[in-house]
Amino acid sequence: MGGPGSGGRNRISAEDHRRRGTYRPYRHAKPTPEAPAEVLPLPTTPPGASAGEKLVASVEAKFELEPGEAEILRQAGHTLDELHRIEDAIAKLSVVGKGSAGQPMSNPLLVEARQHRLLLQTLLRSLHIEEPAAGKQSSLASVIHLAKFQKEHRAR
Repeated sequence: MGGPGSGGRNRISAEDHRRRGTYRPYRHAKPTPEAPAEVLPLPTTPPGASAGEKLVASVEAKFELEPGEAEILRQAGHTLDELHRIEDAIAKLSVVGKGSAGQPMSNPLLVEARQHRLLLQTLLRSLHIEEPAAGKQSSLASVIHLAKFQKEHRAR
């Protein structure tokens, strides 16, 4: 260990390797620094114009909510707004990028978008909203109604 040519204390310069004919670019050349990946901040939405606020306002206008349900609805609105910002960022960036070893890999925001969709679905299902005039309405029908609202009122 540590002897000549072992890469230990007795390192040979790149110029010496060139003179000796043992120069290997992948071993002896200085690595060129790669440009860091572009990181874009998530865009902010102006107050009063977000899809989450529209969702909260429309549900609160139609249903009477308990304080816990109102908090769940507020969280669903924030989740919807975050989902829209993530989807906007995905639209601006590439879906496939380079991994740490240069291999192709999917954009991590795709996973975040999927997780936000699942969270939004879980939050909306947990509300168990029923139509007051129609009597008994299943929570699934309410989720479908809210999902249709999302698609119609998507703020872009």
